[in-house]
Order: sequence, then C-alpha cells, then structure tokens
Amino acid sequence: MESKRYDSVRIINPGVGHLVPLLPTQGFVLVLHGKNCEVEYNSHFFVLYRTDRSDTSATFYFVQKFDLSDYQQHGRVHLGEVSALTDSKFGTLYVFLDCNVRDYKHMMIVNPYMNVVKVDPSTLLEIIIFDSRIVGKWDCTIITGEAGLDYHECDYKICVSDVWKWTDLLEDTSIYEHHYLFRCNVAHQLARGVHSAGKIIFDTEEKDGVYRVVNLNVRVRDGQKQKLLSHGSFPVPTTPISHLVFPQGVSHNGKIRKYVPQSRDSLYRQNITFKAKKDSELHSSKVLFF
Repeated sequence: MESKRYDSVRIINPGVGHLVPLLPTQGFVLVLHGKNCEVEYNSHFFVLYRTDRSDTSATFYFVQKFDLSDYQQHGRVHLGEVSALTDSKFGTLYVFLDCNVRDYKHMMIVNPYMNVVKVDPSTLLEIIIFDSRIVGKWDCTIITGEAGLDYHECDYKICVSDVWKWTDLLEDTSIYEHHYLFRCNVAHQLARGVHSAGKIIFDTEEKDGVYRVVNLNVRVRDGQKQKLLSHGSFPVPTTPISHLVFPQGVSHNGKIRKYVPQSRDSLYRQNITFKAKKDSELHSSKVLFF
C-alpha cells in the first residue's frame, strides 16, 4: 500500500520558539522576508536541500532523512531546531515528529548535541545516548531552572542497539544505547507562559571533552494541571539527584568540566495556532500548517 503524501508545513517569518509538529516523511518550508536571510539547524533527522532567494526574501526547503512511521507509536521524537536570522529579526523553530496517541506525553531526544526542547510540564523525557561501553553510565548533572522547576531522573536502562535500531537508523557504529528517563517536578502553581527548566548535561571520563546537553523550557497553558503524577513504570523518585548551579563551569563528583553556556539559551514565549487542511486526493486532513 502506498504511503500517504503530505503537504510540507509552511512557516513565514517565525518568532522565537515556534513548535513544528511533523508527520512521517513530511517536510517543512521556512520563508523569511528581508535581506541577508540565513538559517542554521541542529538535527540528525532533517536536512536543508534547497534555497530560493530574491531581493526581498528567502525560502528554505527542509526534508526528513528517514521514514519514521514505526516510531509514532512510542511517543514524540525531537527532530531538531532551526535558527533563522534576518537584518531585523531572529526566530527559532522546534521540530518534532508527532505521535499517533495524542494523550501519550513522551518525548524522545536521540544522541543530543546542545539541543533545545520546549515541552509541557507533564512530558516524560527519554534521552538516548549512543555508546560502545556495556558498563558505566554517563555522569548526569541537572541544573535547576527558574521558578523552582527541576527535573529528576526516574529510570535508566541500557540496550543493545539492534533492539531499538536508533544507531542503525543514523548509521552510528556504537553497540549500546543508554536510555535515561526524566520527569519535571513542579512544587507550586506556575504562571501561564514559558519557563526555563534548566539543563541536563551528560559527560564521561572515557570521552573527555564530549558533552550531551539538553536545554529545557516548560510551557504552561491556561487550565493545565500543575500536580504531576507518575506514569506507568516510571515513578517520580522521592530522593532527587544532586542539583548544581554554577555559572562558570560544571562540577560533578569532584571533576571540573569546561562547560560554556550557549547563546541559544533563552526563554521562548511565542505561541502558535494550528488549523487542519481540507481533504484532497493527495493530502490528508492530518496535515497541519500555520
């Protein structure tokens, strides 16, 4: 049976922090008005394949590298970020593969490299790191965010990579996948908007100078429940792991690491509204656009 075909999501002059949900194999188009328009992106899963420029605008065409249809049942997958710059405006896109099950709040972040994510406070984060060691977890440091937001590690497992096939998909030679699960802890009512939830930083002595960093932002909407409950087999631990706040470096178990905060760390406060495209012979009603 032939797979469905979807229109690309089209984004025009985005602000900071747009969420872009994609369906499997669906691309997206970014249109910027102005002179000297440029983009940068950080992703294992999509690539810029074409750019059209005129005197007053630029259009950037992105396509997914893989068909991730089989991964929709396991939760959302963070695909990457795009930064857009013109002479007068800066914008960012957070791109993710949407999930078939709408109430399944689970986001997978695969082999992160200075990634930025924006999620609801109840979202369970699964961070997957490739490695060739069967023993020895990566050292994990959590830097607490604003307004009392922090994350707790609530589960860990190591898998042979051919079970999950993330490494095979990305043509990585690692043998194992380390799966870490985290949940946000909210001790009090949060105001509507987007709050910085800090960072999760992974490093290891065996790979000195290599960091896996996830920068976290939590989005709170009107009427959203603030009391977070455990989900399934991933309970929130009663004893949190150490939370360290140090602006000039990261200290973990007596080690000093040269970690420099990135300029992309910021608060994202802009929301968008999605509408469904009408059915046609080639396009599904599930297509989302701005």
